[in-house]
Amino acid sequence: MDRNELRSAAGLLLYGDTGSVDRIAHELVARNDRRIWDVLVETIRSDEELPVRIRCLEVLARSASHGDDPTAKAVLAALGDGDQVHDEPGGAG
Repeated sequence: MDRNELRSAAGLLLYGDTGSVDRIAHELVARNDRRIWDVLVETIRSDEELPVRIRCLEVLARSASHGDDPTAKAVLAALGDGDQVHDEPGGAG
């Protein structure tokens, strides 16, 4: 995402609806850019206003649910839970 796209995404996070969050999540999955996930995680852990932090978490959660298993694991790793992400018994995860 370039600077203008990032500003646009920030505006959608602040003022958008559920559809906006879904569009951002789908875009993140399509781009598969770990740097963007890291920015969202940093925002979640920052002192930004609570609604912004919640929206960032929502985008990450939707990205994990919209993507494949490696995407979900990458999102969880970005959230700092990489060591806790394991496949389910029997290879189902």
